[in-house]
Amino acid sequence: MLKRTKSIIKQQNIILIILYFLVSFTDINAQIGIGTNSPNTSSVLELKSTEKGFLPPRMTSSQRDVIASPTEGLIIYNYNSKCLQIFNSNHWFDMCTGNEIIKPLSAEVNEGGTINLQAPQGYVFNEVLFASYGTPTGNNGNYQLGSCHATNSKSIVENLALGNNSLTINASNGVFGDPCGGTFKRLYILINYISIN
Repeated sequence: MLKRTKSIIKQQNIILIILYFLVSFTDINAQIGIGTNSPNTSSVLELKSTEKGFLPPRMTSSQRDVIASPTEGLIIYNYNSKCLQIFNSNHWFDMCTGNEIIKPLSAEVNEGGTINLQAPQGYVFNEVLFASYGTPTGNNGNYQLGSCHATNSKSIVENLALGNNSLTINASNGVFGDPCGGTFKRLYILINYISIN
């Protein structure tokens, strides 16, 4: 009789463990309330307080820009702009200014190569921040003029890019002239774009 009772208790414990795991891993539609026992039924999370605020993740623009694949609706507080920013599936949006935060496109190519830049759909190039055919230095958009520089670099890139959605340009003496004969040259470009909507 004692063995049978132990066997029944063991079976009941196994059933309870299985039920616990089934309930634990089942998708339950409910709201979470912090500071309230009755969160709004249209929310997933409701925070309520008359003495404290909500503190989102805080970071610099540089830290924000390395977030891998930000999802639409992601919110951060930006230390640089002193403002909340939200990702709208294409760009960050600054809640203080109402402006999109668009990271410029950059490109580097050696003499004889071609740069092909494409703004996102619905955007056009609106400002050339840097353009140098010669011996510019730097990388990833952090560029400086080198000892050799075609002074017409920026105006040539502006004429081809501004108001357009794409830019194709050859890094050659035929396009820019030869600012320093006998020197191997490069073309570096940093360009902004803006929504046409």
